[in-house]
Amino acid sequence: MGMWFHDRRIAIPIIFGILIGMLFGHFLGNVLFVSDAIPVINPKPTATIYLLQTEVHTDEKAAHWAEMRMRELGFETIVVKEFSLYYLYHAVALNPSSFNPLIKRFEDKGIPYQVKRKRLDQYLEPYYDETDSHITKEIAFYLAIIHCYIERLAGKPISLNDEVFQHLTAPQIELVNQLYLLETTANTPLYDYYKLYVYKALAEILM
Repeated sequence: MGMWFHDRRIAIPIIFGILIGMLFGHFLGNVLFVSDAIPVINPKPTATIYLLQTEVHTDEKAAHWAEMRMRELGFETIVVKEFSLYYLYHAVALNPSSFNPLIKRFEDKGIPYQVKRKRLDQYLEPYYDETDSHITKEIAFYLAIIHCYIERLAGKPISLNDEVFQHLTAPQIELVNQLYLLETTANTPLYDYYKLYVYKALAEILM
């Protein structure tokens, strides 16, 4: 498992380097011709996602030790901070039945687990009535990213409206990069990792 961890970290910068050039060119072209129009927020419920979780910790260091232990046992694992707690997640999907093979491995090893259900857009609901143009643009951006993430989990290609690329902050650009990496790594061993990683990136911004 240690070798797989190092191999993945070698592959990721290569993929990232190629994509950042493509994305930056697209982003720059859109920024040069921006509109001052404020996106209209028309929130619609997005699909529920399911997460397979084992442990939860109050201490970040303890959570990462647990992550290492689960990786040594052969389980894809990522630590996600949600509010003040650190959760260990191992898979994310639109259909929880896809967790069955992994659940069987947990049960064979006597590892406790739970399946959690979430709707990411609900964390934006308190801001739907905002009138500040900066906030409304930011909400529209995150709703679009959540929608694209759900579509990607459903196996559909990512399609971002050009408005999404206008006036992005550095963290938002990084989030778009991760979303495109998710699409690029489909049908590779990195895909399950990036499904979790994009969830982590969204969750740690929204929660």
